[in-house]
Amino acid sequence: MHAIWNKIKCKPQMDRADSTKWKGHSKGRFSIASAWNHIRKKKPLNIFANLAWFPDHVPRISFIFWLATRGRLATMDKPHVSIMITSNLCVLCGERPETHAHLFFQCSYSSRVWNAIISKVGIAIPPMRWDCLLQWVASNFHHKGKFDHMMVRQAITSSVYFLWQERNARVFNNKHKEAATISKEAMMQLRILLLHYKKPIPSVKGKSGGLFLFLVGFFSEIFFWGRGYLLGWGVPSARFGLSLAGPSGLSLGPRPRLPFVLVFVNLVSVS
Repeated sequence: MHAIWNKIKCKPQMDRADSTKWKGHSKGRFSIASAWNHIRKKKPLNIFANLAWFPDHVPRISFIFWLATRGRLATMDKPHVSIMITSNLCVLCGERPETHAHLFFQCSYSSRVWNAIISKVGIAIPPMRWDCLLQWVASNFHHKGKFDHMMVRQAITSSVYFLWQERNARVFNNKHKEAATISKEAMMQLRILLLHYKKPIPSVKGKSGGLFLFLVGFFSEIFFWGRGYLLGWGVPSARFGLSLAGPSGLSLGPRPRLPFVLVFVNLVSVS
């Protein structure tokens, strides 16, 4: 019996209460995350993940972009799609077969949209193939805390999303929009996202407020929104209103402070 007793590694301790310890966590605490990490097969992090999933991302936009980075969108070159169509040509330009590489942004239509957006963003992005573009952006704009990095991620994800929406509108609804219209819709989406940016926008070349990216065109344009015109030199605060800059400059938080006066004129139809 003594020989058997000596072989027992975990001997009962009568003076202590029983306790459990989870081996999947360094502190012995059980959690769903630790259980998942314990049983899952770990792989290296996809470098494109930070392009799709970042603070202030829009889930539907990031999801479509994520599928595009994985080559999982139902483009015309997919076998299960090609058996249901009569032509595999790109519906945006009608010149080349539709693939991910062509649609983003080798297509003459999509390239006009992409170039219009990045010109407003104000950051030089060299023309390159889709896979090379993803690698380049992921390597150069991966910082989550920098404003210009955030804007490039918003620009590329929004461009992919709106181009894919236009592509589907043409395929399924036979509706067409000009490239300039798509780029303006994408830019309006970026401006709306900027309203929810919680950190102060950095200044550039001594300009307080730092609206150095893509908002220059906004200040000189008239946009339609619902039943009203958005006029003036400024950015809407919440749903459109009047705001003045505070002493600390531009801060687009829960109560945005803007350096310009915004004028919103509601148009009422007269019967």
